[in-house]
Amino acid sequence: VLFRSSRSSAPSAAGRTIVGTVWPVEAGLGREGPMLAFVFRSDCSVCAAQRPHWRAMARVADSLGLAVVALTPEPVDSAILSYFQGDPIIHVANLTADVLVETRIVQVPTTVLIGADGVVRMQRVGVFQMGAAELAAAM
Repeated sequence: VLFRSSRSSAPSAAGRTIVGTVWPVEAGLGREGPMLAFVFRSDCSVCAAQRPHWRAMARVADSLGLAVVALTPEPVDSAILSYFQGDPIIHVANLTADVLVETRIVQVPTTVLIGADGVVRMQRVGVFQMGAAELAAAM
């Protein structure tokens, strides 16, 4: 079970960072190459607050040629698909328990930037905004 963040800003990730680790292919839905991944729960109020920022980041990521995925531990049904309806999210998928353990993500909302080599370049928990220059620089 992923814990919902109770903070509107990113808490300390000391000891929990996944930056520098290899992102499991299964968590990218089999996609290769650079990717921006959003990990969320539909019942998370902080995820809802982050959603407009994710929408903006997804447009930027798409313009930079990154795949964009939204991952949830919840079963993907019409309610989950409607969470990002109309957004430029390429895929919404279930993050299985095995893959969740492998990613080491324990809190939502989490945003992860994965490089072309499959290595995690950036991990953020909570509400934040990242513009085109910052996103490109993080790659």
